[in-house]
Amino acid sequence: MKEEVKKWMEQANADLNAAKKNLKIKIHYLSVQCSHQATEKSLKALFISKHNKMPEKTHDLIKLGKNVDIPKRYDEALYELNPEWIPSRYPDAAEVAPVKSYDEESAKLHLNKAEEVVKWVKKQIKK
Repeated sequence: MKEEVKKWMEQANADLNAAKKNLKIKIHYLSVQCSHQATEKSLKALFISKHNKMPEKTHDLIKLGKNVDIPKRYDEALYELNPEWIPSRYPDAAEVAPVKSYDEESAKLHLNKAEEVVKWVKKQIKK
């Protein structure tokens, strides 16, 4: 595995771990944010692995997924996670601050979706 791919996957794994830890201590908005980040970084790792170059700077999981030919069965996960980049971070992105926007159920849902995608990415990188 290329060194750059390893670094991106290392960070993706760390973000996934952070999502789990924040869920456990009930910091739900940060768990959602970390779930998005883990997904994004894993897709960027796969892009680097497949194309031998860095992807464009984007947080758009759907675009990243298309660029690595992610199967349609992961569309739901990407569509669920994709819009969370902004409202999980910025207090003025929704009617309430991120700290009040997410609950345990939402954080679990996003974490599960991230785990699905990261697991698939890991299998692709090992091929």
